Amino acid sequence: MLRYDGDTYIASMGNVLMSFVCGPYIMLQMGWSSEDKDAVEMGPALFSAMVAFGWAFLTGLLFVGIYVTFRF
Repeated sequence: MLRYDGDTYIASMGNVLMSFVCGPYIMLQMGWSSEDKDAVEMGPALFSAMVAFGWAFLTGLLFVGIYVTFRF
């Protein structure tokens, strides 16, 4: 699950950072889970895959931007 709480401020920021980096995996797991049926519903799975892809793309751009900024 996405978490934003922690015992200290540093722990809270660590949870926020980990949720941001691992968000695509969490979203895909939430999309594949089915509550009532054994089958995977197409709508939630496609929506979570779209959100996960966008999240991963933006996170990748952020890390590449930071790398390029401090590398050159």
